[in-house]
Amino acid sequence: MFLQKVHIPSEGVTLEGEINRPEKFDEGSAVVLCHPHPLFGGDMYNNVISALFYALPEKRMLTLRFNFRGVGRSQGKYESGIGEKADVNAVIKYLKMTFPQVKEIIVAGYSFGAWVGLLAASENKWADILIAIAPPITLFNFDYFRNMKKPKFFVIGDSDEFIPLKDFMTFYEEIPSPKKYIIIRGADHFFHGHESEIAKTITDLLDKQV
Repeated sequence: MFLQKVHIPSEGVTLEGEINRPEKFDEGSAVVLCHPHPLFGGDMYNNVISALFYALPEKRMLTLRFNFRGVGRSQGKYESGIGEKADVNAVIKYLKMTFPQVKEIIVAGYSFGAWVGLLAASENKWADILIAIAPPITLFNFDYFRNMKKPKFFVIGDSDEFIPLKDFMTFYEEIPSPKKYIIIRGADHFFHGHESEIAKTITDLLDKQV
């Protein structure tokens, strides 16, 4: 695997990011990883994001993680989802322009990253598959999923403090296919101790999809 630090322009600010590229990467899939809430310690080194960043390239997928504006060495400040949505679109564009041979772009977001990352991806012509990890449906508006025809996967813990399973199932039943959900037993919203399991879960999902 080849690790590379990158700088990505996004509406007047520059974002820091990292790419993890498989040794033999020709025209496979690429995954954009969107981290949790910037105001609550979320960054691209988060445990869930890091687990995916390193696991997916083992299946010959390129991964790109980045810090939203105002986080780490990324310029700017938190913008309540508006600027962060622009950041996701900028990262997708950067990926497409830098690796034109990529045949499929997957956007995977965790918690806040699931909300804003998939909001951007739902409207982005280059984003093909969406993955929401612990989407905080009781805290943010996920109504944009109701008309989304792109393939979408959901991964949640059965002990998530912010997403009661009953509420998630009601939400899930109201959105169109193609879709699939997987529950991680014994995991809360933060997935501590379940990093390997969630990485394998998503790797297996994408193995069957891409």
